[in-house]
Order: sequence, then C-alpha cells, then structure tokens
Amino acid sequence: SSTRTKGAYLLSKVMAEKAAWDIAKKESIKLCVINPSFVIGPSPIDRNDGVSIEFGINLLKTGKITLGGFPCIDVRDVGLAHIRACEQPNSSGRYILSSTFKVPPWWAYEQLAGESGLGVTLVKPDRPTGAVLEHVMNNDKVQSIKGAGLGITLTPLKQSLIDMLSAMRVSHKAFITAPQDLDARTYLSSVVDPYLTPLVQSITAARPSATDLLSWLHAATA
Repeated sequence: SSTRTKGAYLLSKVMAEKAAWDIAKKESIKLCVINPSFVIGPSPIDRNDGVSIEFGINLLKTGKITLGGFPCIDVRDVGLAHIRACEQPNSSGRYILSSTFKVPPWWAYEQLAGESGLGVTLVKPDRPTGAVLEHVMNNDKVQSIKGAGLGITLTPLKQSLIDMLSAMRVSHKAFITAPQDLDARTYLSSVVDPYLTPLVQSITAARPSATDLLSWLHAATA
C-alpha cells in the first residue's frame, strides 16, 4: 500500500528486494534475503542518527517509551543471521527477523519497570483496557534447525532493551547529558571528534592548495 509520496521508505525496501530476486533469477545465483523488523539492542558506535538510536536517546533523556507498536528484533540476531545465511549450504529464500508480536509501549514498560540500574525513571504509558499482544509475524524459519533454517535462538526483547539502554548510557552520554553537565574532554571526544576527525582526514588526503581550501571553507560556512 506504500507509494512514492506516502511510505516511500517502505516502498524502497520492497522494490530493492524485487530487483534482487530478478537479478538472482536472471544470473542463476543463490540469494538469501534478511528482513528485520524494528532493530533494537546495543549500539557498537556512538552515532546519533537513525530511528532506533533516537528511540534509545529519547528514553534515556525523558523516560518516555516511544515504541510505535512495531515488532522488534535484536541487532545481534540480525548480524548472526547474515553470517549463518552465508555459511550454511542449505540456506535459501527469505528470512523474517522479528518478534512474533507488535511491541506496544505498555509492554516494554512492564518489562523494564522492575529493572534497577537503567539510570532513568520510566514514564508509565497507558495500557488500554483489555489490551493484549498482537501476534503478526512468523519467525519459525530463522529459528528452525531443519532444512533452510538458520538455527538461531532469538534474544528475548526484554534483554535486548536492557542491553541497549545500558550500552547507550555510556556510548551516547554526550547526547543524553545536558551540555552544561559535560566536561570539556567528554564533549570533545563524544561529540566533536566523530565529525571533525573524518573531515580533517579527507582534507589531508585530498591535499588541496591554499586557494582551494579557502574556497571550500568559504562555501561551507556561507
């Protein structure tokens, strides 16, 4: 139901996979497709873009659980699925990497509310009367040890959420802590360096003349 003007991101995923299957058929090559749902879990880097990272930062800053009711999957399971799909000779076709159910904010709150050490006071979301988990996905193929199955025991989402928040308290401290509470060294290493260092390296590699460099700086700050 997605279109170029409404849901273009979702549409791009479908179009890309269709194109991949067309190429695989034409060239007679084996193709495995890994389709993850909303990815959560610990981040190995301190980048602050992406919906999953924004969710974690917002939760640690405000205590509000802003999950949109999507099924979720642990990032480590997604990585393992790529490895298994490449290494196992019987792997083939599509793999749905996902919880079987949609994850509403009230469910996530119930999983995290009793956990100590998260470093944030959670805001309790409303749970509609009679609300239950809605199961919408089938992940049997990923977990199966038979046929094309990948034999992956999926990480419980409670553990994924705990590991994500625990890791981001450290890796994304600069984005969670108010600027006035950060010391200069932490600010420079966490916020400035990740952006400034690649810029300096690219300029150094290009070896521009003084005139070119001045022109570039003028255009960048205009």
